Amino acid sequence: MSGASPGAPQTAVHVCHECLTRLPTRAGGVDLPRRIRHTLSAAGRPVPVLASGCFGLCPPGRVAACVGPDGLGQLGGEPELELDPERDGAELLPLLP
Repeated sequence: MSGASPGAPQTAVHVCHECLTRLPTRAGGVDLPRRIRHTLSAAGRPVPVLASGCFGLCPPGRVAACVGPDGLGQLGGEPELELDPERDGAELLPLLP
């Protein structure tokens, strides 16, 4: 387990399921969460990547995402991000503990 205290929620990446399904097939939309997990794990930051509902951003050709606690309905005002599917989540690395 990471340096989090026992009982503290684990950090997770929440990605919009609607954005994933709207990506072109060549961008590998529904496969993106697996690729993000791989990128984060390879960098020594393994965190859950969860499909979520729509964040209302709907960025063309990108995926809306949020870094927040795992298992909570409210994400606590964490910043919403627009992920480039070609970067496989690399832009998340500076935001993770």
